[in-house]
Amino acid sequence: MELSEIRNKINELDDQIVKLITERMECSVDVANFKVSNGLPVLNPKREHEVLERICDKSPSLSTELHTLYSAIMDISKAQQYPIVYQDSEYRKFISSAHSKKTPVSKIICAGMQGAYSSIAAETLFPNAKLEYTDNFSEIFARVKSGEFDRGIIPIENSYAGSVVENYDSLSEFDMYITDAITIPVSHCLMGMPNAADKVKTVYSHEQALLQCADYIKEKQLSPIIYSNTALAAKFVAENGDSSICAIASESAAKANNLEIFDRDIQSSKLNSTRFVAISNTLSINDDADKISISFSLSKDTSGALYCVLSRFAAMGLNMTKIESRPLKSSPFEYVFYLDFFGNVSDEKTLGLLCGLHDELPQFKFYGNYKIK
Repeated sequence: MELSEIRNKINELDDQIVKLITERMECSVDVANFKVSNGLPVLNPKREHEVLERICDKSPSLSTELHTLYSAIMDISKAQQYPIVYQDSEYRKFISSAHSKKTPVSKIICAGMQGAYSSIAAETLFPNAKLEYTDNFSEIFARVKSGEFDRGIIPIENSYAGSVVENYDSLSEFDMYITDAITIPVSHCLMGMPNAADKVKTVYSHEQALLQCADYIKEKQLSPIIYSNTALAAKFVAENGDSSICAIASESAAKANNLEIFDRDIQSSKLNSTRFVAISNTLSINDDADKISISFSLSKDTSGALYCVLSRFAAMGLNMTKIESRPLKSSPFEYVFYLDFFGNVSDEKTLGLLCGLHDELPQFKFYGNYKIK
């Protein structure tokens, strides 16, 4: 056969396959309506196992390929069912209601002091709010949780050094929501007492800043010491008055503490930036939100459990932008997964997927749907 003839044959088969898959998805809608009438969940692991086993037995030489193909088909089938089965669920109502919650923001808290990158993020996101400072992230979570502040501003990840893992852990521990996000370009400066550039031996800064400037620190043969915050490190150097110590912080922090800048843009990556998020006790979603953050744990007795969850996003065409795992403190050698993806919960299929994952997974948390500025 000529190649064109083979391709024509493939086209004919594809037309038949598309027709049959379309009919199968129509059956999925019928199944969803039956499940609604009878109070049944979307996920039926026993049924899925039976289908996969039956299909793979029909062609043993292609069993692996058929297993992958039909797993994807069933993921698409579940995506069709979620909006129907969960249309009246309490969790769906909880997320949907967040669109109408326009909570006022009058008091916010962040780490450091004026001139810290956190303060730049806070003042940009909420220019009319009263801003207060603390020297550690845990206190931000605790004071927002208590209702003392409307929002807390925390760094969540850096483009060079990666995630701020302690804040991921605290998001879960304090059961907080993300309402806003902003990416701040980072330009680290080395600063110290006036006329002491050739005397400094020890550098203070936040752990993330030290990591981001590791190449420079090594080149200059400085001894790094972790401090709670970049701007507070600058304040410490200024108050100490020791010419042998210096700090890594922003230019604003140097000006605020009357320190001399010895060198600018010392971070290893010149495209360095840090993403900050606003945390809240209340879930609130703006109409232009396009990023969704969730976390979940998996059943340790289910083979390929992580793949099964992630494949559902692929089946719906949702673009995942990040996945992070952290140890599950309540269960040794098990993990909670943090996932970011593009989407908006006003889309019925996306909202249905979240409701399905909430019902099916051992632990599930929807952190928010927000816009990154």
